[in-house]
Order: sequence, then structure tokens, then C-alpha cells
Amino acid sequence: MLDGGQCDARAPVDLLLLAEQPLAHDDVFDHAKLKPLLRSLLCLDESSASPDHARWAIELQAAGRAVWHGGMLETGISRAVNAALASLPNFTLPGDISANDRYFARDIVKNPFTLNEDSTLTVPDSIGQGAVIDEDYLDDVTLERWEIGA
Repeated sequence: MLDGGQCDARAPVDLLLLAEQPLAHDDVFDHAKLKPLLRSLLCLDESSASPDHARWAIELQAAGRAVWHGGMLETGISRAVNAALASLPNFTLPGDISANDRYFARDIVKNPFTLNEDSTLTVPDSIGQGAVIDEDYLDDVTLERWEIGA
């Protein structure tokens, strides 16, 4: 997979499983022109700014409809949600979800994700999202607290 990140590079990406957003975020037209030239799947990422962008991409066939999901800089709380979402049956491509220690020396959860020997993550099977918050450490790293209430 190549995450082009709107690099506007038109380098050969046709030998990859997936090329993510190789052109500008709002350039649905040129993505549609590029897609038939590639053997790789073409993916539009989170920079697709609106439902209209997604609709235009679908109508212009600017991207495939294979589904994948990921996130890199989340804490263990949202990483648990990402892993659960990525494990659903309609998600057909590998996601870019990694172990917590790749980004954090210490996370705010007591059960951080670690890579299995085959470079996969184990999806929690408990009720809810599965993360166990380390309340003491969260208190230690909290800079400011706001309470909203009546």
C-alpha cells in the first residue's frame, strides 16, 4: 500500500495492492482519469471533505469499493474501536492499525494492543470496545479537566 497523502505525484503505483490518495484531496476528476491506468486499487482517504466528494468519486468511478480502515495515532481506547470496525465482514483489505507501543511509550489503557507473531492484532471479544482505562496514569497525564453538567 502507498499512502500518497495528496502528494500529487504521478509515479507508477500500479504494482501495489492499494494506492491511497495519490492526488490532491479534492481532485476527484483526475483520480477518475488515473484509475483505469492502474492495476492497483485506488483509495480516497479521510481528506475527502464531504459526502458530496464521496458521491462524486463513486459516480465517476474514481476509486474502488473495497473497504479498509485504519488509524495510527489513536490511544488504546479508539484503537480498540478501530480494530473492532476493521474486523467486520465487509472490510476486505488489511487496515493500517498497529500496536500501541509504535506511537506511545505508555498508553492510557491497561491492555494495549501488541502485534501477534503474524503481524496481526487480536480483536477484543468483550462487551463494549474492550479497552481498560488506566485511570491513575490518565490522571497523571491530564493537563486540564472540564466538567459539563447542569
